[in-house]
Amino acid sequence: WLICFLEPGVHTYTSGVCWCCCATAVRPAVPGAIADCKRAGIGVRMVTGDNAATGAAIAATAGILEPQLAQQVEELAAARSHGKGLQQQVQELRQMLTSLQPAAAAVAHGSGKDISNSGSSRLAGKQNMLAGRVGDARVRGPVAGAALMKSVTPHPSLAVLEGPAFRALVLRPDGTVDLDMFAALWPHLRVLARATPADKYTLVQAVKVLRARGQFQETIAVTGDGTNDAPALTAADVGFAMAAGTSIAKEASDILLLDNNFRSIVSAVKWGRNVYSCVTKFLQFQLTANAVALVTAAGGGLLLRASPLSAVQMLWVNLIMDSLASLALATEEPTDAMLDEAPRNRDGALITPTVVKSIVGQTVLQLGVIALLLGPTGHAVADLGAVAAGAGGDLGEHAAEYTLVFNSFVLMQLFNQVNSRKIHDEANVLDGILHQRLFLVILGLEAALQVAIVQAGGRAFSTVPLTWSQWGVCIGFGALTLLARQALRLIQTEPSNRMPPPGAGGSKSRNGGSSNSGIKTSAAAAQRTVALSAALTEHSKAVSSWLHVAAVQAVDALAAASTAMQQVDADAAKTKTGLQPSDPRQIKQRVV
Repeated sequence: WLICFLEPGVHTYTSGVCWCCCATAVRPAVPGAIADCKRAGIGVRMVTGDNAATGAAIAATAGILEPQLAQQVEELAAARSHGKGLQQQVQELRQMLTSLQPAAAAVAHGSGKDISNSGSSRLAGKQNMLAGRVGDARVRGPVAGAALMKSVTPHPSLAVLEGPAFRALVLRPDGTVDLDMFAALWPHLRVLARATPADKYTLVQAVKVLRARGQFQETIAVTGDGTNDAPALTAADVGFAMAAGTSIAKEASDILLLDNNFRSIVSAVKWGRNVYSCVTKFLQFQLTANAVALVTAAGGGLLLRASPLSAVQMLWVNLIMDSLASLALATEEPTDAMLDEAPRNRDGALITPTVVKSIVGQTVLQLGVIALLLGPTGHAVADLGAVAAGAGGDLGEHAAEYTLVFNSFVLMQLFNQVNSRKIHDEANVLDGILHQRLFLVILGLEAALQVAIVQAGGRAFSTVPLTWSQWGVCIGFGALTLLARQALRLIQTEPSNRMPPPGAGGSKSRNGGSSNSGIKTSAAAAQRTVALSAALTEHSKAVSSWLHVAAVQAVDALAAASTAMQQVDADAAKTKTGLQPSDPRQIKQRVV
C-alpha cells in the first residue's frame, strides 16, 4: 500500500510504504470441536494449501498441535530456513522413518497375525496403485484415531510436512506408495501443508489399503468444499461437504454441513453413537423378555398342561416388548457423555459380551421367580389376602397364582427397562433418567395399564384383583432385577469402554505398560463377540432356510388347491349345460 502523509505547516507531500497483512481468524467454536473430537477418540489432521509455517500456526490455534509440539515445530522451521535443502531434509526424514518402522508396526498392526507374505496382494480399481509390502511384525491389538496418535511421541520433523517432502517420502519413482514408510509416518503426521488434491486422495487410499491388510483400524472422514476435494470425499468412508462449497463437492460427499460449522461433525458423531446404543438397548431388553415369555409359555404347557400366561396376556406382553419398549429405549437423545466412549469397530457386533451377560443373568433370575410363584411360594403369596380366596370363580382354582405370575413377569420387564438404559456396566442406571421425559411417560403408562388390567381385567385378561400385600411382593420381585444387575457388574466381560481423560495414561502407552494388557483384553473380548455373532448368524441362516422351505410348500399347496377349485367350477358348469361332470370322488380328492 502507498500512503501519502501531509505534514502540518508544510505544503509538500512525503510518501511512505506500509505493509498490511490480512488473516482469517479461526472460528471460536473450532478449538472446542477439535477438543471434543480428541475426547471422542477421533484423530484430527489438517491438509492445507498454505505453507508449513501458516499451517502450523493455524493448527496450534485450533488445537490440532499441542503447545509444546507447536513450539518445537516453530524452532525446527526456523533452523531449516538457514540451511538444508529439500533433498537433504528428505534424506534425513527417510532415515528417521526407517528406524521408526518396527515401532510403528508394533503400535498400529492388527490382532497378532503374520502379514509378512501380504505384499503381493493388490486391491482392485483405484487401490491398485498403492500396492506395496508390509513389514513382518507380530503384534496384538489394533488402535486407531486419537489412540493411535497418542501411542507415539510425535517427532517435530514429521508432525508438519509440506507436500513435496511428503511425496518424496512415501511415493516410489513409479508412483506407487511405499506403505512401510507411510505406516511409520502416519501416527506422527498432524499437518500436511502445500498439499495438492492428489495428496489428500493418497492419504485416504493408503490408510484404506493398510486397513484392508489388517495393519490399521482407521475409519476415515474427510471434510472439503472445493471441486478438487471430490476424489478424496468419494474415497473416504464418510465425506463431509460444506453448504458453501461447490456442487461437485456436495454430490461427492455423504453428509452436508448446512451451517458450515466443524462442530456439526461432533453432533454427527454423537448421533451415530446414539443410534448404535439405542438399538443395543432395545435388543438387550427384548431378547430377555422374549426368552422368559417363550420358556414360561412352552414350559407351562408341557409341565402344567396349561400356560400360566393366557393369550390376551401374551398380547399385552408383546405390546410392552415391541412398540412401547422401542419408543422408550430407542428415542433417547444423545448426550455429551457419549464422547467419552471409545470408538467402536466398524465390523463390531451389536450384541456385546456385556449385553449377553445381562440377557442371560436377567433371564435366569426371572425364570427362577416364575418357578417360585408356580410352586409352594405362589400358594403362600396367594393366601396373603382375603381377596384371593375364592376370587378365581370360573377362571379356575389357580387364578390367583397365575395372576401373580403374570403381574410379577410384567413388573420385572418394567424394572428391566430401566436396566436396559445402560449397556456398558455403568454403576448408576438412573443417571440422566429425569431428562428422558418420553421414557418416563411410557414407563408410567405401562405401569398404570398393568394396574388396571390386574385389578379390573377380570375374565377378559384372566386376572383376579390383588391385595396391597400381594402387590408389594410382586414389586419386590420386579426390583430384584436392579439388584441382579449390580451383581452382574462383578463379572468382568470386557474392558472399560470409556476414553481416559486427556493426558491420562500417555506415558504408559508409550512405554508399553498397562496399554498392552488392555489391548490383549480387548482382542479377547472381540474374539468372543465375533464367535457369538457367527453363532447368531448361523442360527438366522437355519431359520431362514426353514422358512423358505415352508413358504415353498405353502405356495405349492395353494396352487394345487386353486387348480382343484377351478376343476370344480368347470364341472359345475358342465352340469348346468347337460355335460357329464368328472367323477365326484376325483373332485373330492383334488380338493383335499
